[in-house]
Amino acid sequence: MGSNFKFEIIGGSPFGPNSMIRHDLTRYGTGPTLAEGSGSSFTYVFGGSYVPELWYARFYADKNNNQQYDPGEPMLTSDTFEVKLKKVYNISVALSQNILGWAAITPDNVKEVLNRAAAIVLRKDSADDYRAAVQFNLSGLFSFPATPSGGLQPDPASTEADRMKLFGYADVVILNSLPNLNGITLDYDWHKILLAYREFATNPNGAQNLATFLVHEMGHGVGLPHRGASPTLMAEGVWFGDNVINLNESNSYDS
Repeated sequence: MGSNFKFEIIGGSPFGPNSMIRHDLTRYGTGPTLAEGSGSSFTYVFGGSYVPELWYARFYADKNNNQQYDPGEPMLTSDTFEVKLKKVYNISVALSQNILGWAAITPDNVKEVLNRAAAIVLRKDSADDYRAAVQFNLSGLFSFPATPSGGLQPDPASTEADRMKLFGYADVVILNSLPNLNGITLDYDWHKILLAYREFATNPNGAQNLATFLVHEMGHGVGLPHRGASPTLMAEGVWFGDNVINLNESNSYDS
C-alpha cells in the first residue's frame, strides 16, 4: 500500500501493429474500475486502508476506438491479486559480547538482516510459492556480557537450561555459539528467539543466512510448524536460498 505498482504487456504487440491498446484496473466481480487509459503499460498507487478484495489488470485492443472494452475485442488479463498493508513487527535484538567484533556491529548491520528477511517471504519463485507482506523494524539493539555455559547469560548456550535463561531477554538474541542449532523459538512466540551468529556484519552471505534463519524462526513465532524439505522456508534444516511458503504460511506471517 502506498507504493507504485506497474502493469505492462511486453514481448511485442499481441494485438497487431494497428490496434489501439487500452488498459484498465478493476475489482474482480463487480468493479469499480480504479484506472483506465491507453498504452501498453501504466502505474497505479493503492492508498488508504486495506480492504480484502481481489483486483485484476486488463489490456485490450479498442478496435472501434470507443474507449471501452467490447465483447470480441482481443484481450489479455492478469491473474487476480490482493493488495495488503504490510504486517509490521517491531523487534528488539540483543548481541552477545562473545561475538568477535560485537562492538563494531551497528544498527544498520542488523537492519540489513531484517530487510533481507522481509524480502525472503515477499519473493515469489513459482506458482505454488506465495508471498507475505511484512516489515521487520529494529526497535532496539543492545549487547550483554556473556558467561560460560551454566552462567546467568550463557554463550555458548549448550543446554536447554542455558537457552531458557536467554529466551525473552530480547525478542531476538544473537549468540556466538548455539551448538547444533541455527536458531530456536520457545512456545511459538516470536518474542523468544535465539539465533547463532553468522558473521552477518562482515559477510553478505552470512547476512543472507542469518536472515533466512531469522524469518524461519519468525515463522515458528507466528505458529508455524516444520513442513517439507528444501526449498521450503519452514523445512527443518532450512538453509541459504530456501524461501517457498504456502498460502497458510503467507497468511500467518502477514495477517
